[in-house]
Amino acid sequence: MCIVVHDGEPKGRRVVEGRAYPVFEDLLLFQVSGLTTLTATVNAGEVADLDALIELFDRHGYGAEPASGFGTLCACCSEGTHEQERKTHAGARRVSFAAPEEEARRLLGQWAAQTPAGRSWSGLTVAG
Repeated sequence: MCIVVHDGEPKGRRVVEGRAYPVFEDLLLFQVSGLTTLTATVNAGEVADLDALIELFDRHGYGAEPASGFGTLCACCSEGTHEQERKTHAGARRVSFAAPEEEARRLLGQWAAQTPAGRSWSGLTVAG
């Protein structure tokens, strides 16, 4: 479990797929998570393939986030309410994972085996 302490006063909100998340100005890591952050290159033939990978990790209590899921906002937008869509794309993508390495390898292998012609992954490494 990772514990993050924040300043207590939300400065804005992000709304993703109808769910609102508060945005805080000051964050402090209080306790480090026991999960390793890993990255890999994932090749997804269809958008649904990448969505299936994210859902697979989520069902097992882990996280998967394509690099395309991150973005930068100006200060004005950052402090207000910003609605956004989760965008996933087909093709080769860098994906970050929060999972034990052995479990990530197992889940990636399971995901790739479901549709061998359109799914593959390589270069699983500890993020640093």
